[in-house]
Amino acid sequence: MGYWPKEHLNASSVFDRIEEAMGCETDAELAWWLGTSRQSLSNRRRANSVPYREAIFVARWSRLSLEYLLNGDSESAEMNLGR
Repeated sequence: MGYWPKEHLNASSVFDRIEEAMGCETDAELAWWLGTSRQSLSNRRRANSVPYREAIFVARWSRLSLEYLLNGDSESAEMNLGR
């Protein structure tokens, strides 16, 4: 796993991958799952506020790699759990 400086990440794309991983169809549904409001989610997308905490939670829950959720690197999409 690498270091992900904020300026190299697109928060909206990260939220989109989280939304897909959670099986959500709308921002309102994703906001509900993340325990926030749709407006707060929209504000974070607009401000390019990368959702690190949420990405870590979803990576653990979905067994997708944090690398994939943050960068969209499809080669590292599934976590390597040593199996």
